[in-house]
Amino acid sequence: MKIFAAAGVVASRTKSLPMARKPWWGRIGVFRLPRGILLLGLVSFLTDLSSETILPLLPLHLAALGATGVAVGLVSGLGDAAADLLKVFAGYAGDRTGRKRPLVLAGYALSALGKFLFPLAATWQQFLVFRPLERLGKGLRSAPRDAIITDLADPQALGLAFGFHRAADTAGAIAGTVLGIALIGWMQLEIRTVLFIGAALALAAVPWLFLLREQVRPPVNRSLALHISSLPRPARRLLAVGAVFGLGKVGYMFYLLKVSGHFAGPMATLAPLLLYLWFNLIYTVAAVPAGRWSDRSGRRPVLSAGLVLLALASLGVGYSTAVLPLVAAFGMYGVANGLLEGNFRAYLGDLSPDASRGTAMGLFHTVSGLAALAGGLVAGLLWDRLGGPAPFVWGAVLCLAAACMLTRVTPVARQ
Repeated sequence: MKIFAAAGVVASRTKSLPMARKPWWGRIGVFRLPRGILLLGLVSFLTDLSSETILPLLPLHLAALGATGVAVGLVSGLGDAAADLLKVFAGYAGDRTGRKRPLVLAGYALSALGKFLFPLAATWQQFLVFRPLERLGKGLRSAPRDAIITDLADPQALGLAFGFHRAADTAGAIAGTVLGIALIGWMQLEIRTVLFIGAALALAAVPWLFLLREQVRPPVNRSLALHISSLPRPARRLLAVGAVFGLGKVGYMFYLLKVSGHFAGPMATLAPLLLYLWFNLIYTVAAVPAGRWSDRSGRRPVLSAGLVLLALASLGVGYSTAVLPLVAAFGMYGVANGLLEGNFRAYLGDLSPDASRGTAMGLFHTVSGLAALAGGLVAGLLWDRLGGPAPFVWGAVLCLAAACMLTRVTPVARQ
């Protein structure tokens, strides 16, 4: 009896002792992600900080070199097409060799070096080479990077991993936009100087990749066609959903043009910039919770909610004329992107076999990217021929169609 009594005293004293608390950073989910995913988030932050410092100024730089509107569109379109076409082959190369980090490193380095060519250009025609060269870096790195994230992440936290990566990427976009405005508006630097600063920021991202460790897999010596045909039916159906989603995804430039038309004077320029920052802020805040939600509740409900919300945001921007409805619509646009961007990749990571994961990621990027280019042309024609709301109605209809198609994608355990 004395023994039991003594044990009870010890137990009661033990219960009264305060529990050791983890530091605050240990209680936040993203800080429990593998180091490699945190490194890729940092690299994406610095890269988008660079890109968004440069990209808003690029049309102005091209115009100063004598480029017409068609020429600006041609430079942009060639760059995006080059990147999108390369993505599936880069993903396949990672699967075939079993090594993805060299492709990621080469892609980020190529983009950084390409950006240094922008301020050196003497004519706009040189951008027909420089811009696609810079975008080839993005095409080279995107699919292998997403495959590495999928390999490193715990299957139960894959949505969180991609949500964190998208949040870091978008936070860099916010910081880059603010930095560009400060360098031009406050410090009054020349555009070429700001372009050099942006390129230096991109180069600063590259050394961090030498700390990245990947899961090296055995080489898979089979053709690209066999890799694609080996994807399970749910993965192929998700690729089809991504194509319809890309076709109906109205580009943010149309959102900004629609907003600009409601204002006059300086506000015609300032209001779109402020709403663009608002969109990116909401996107950044939403991305991580959206990833955790999909880890707990499944990818399909989260993606369906995102597609419906994107349709509502598109209609909201298309038909709103007052400030508050526009602010609300851009907020929905940010939440929708937070729900969709990372979770599409996480879902494809769930559905794809290890040996073909890079190919699957690359194919998704290529299919959705080329569909978005085609959708942008359709949206532009609708804008020119029918006026403001038409492209947004087009986008809303296709987002709802993609949500219906998503019901045919059978959820399965990660391959």
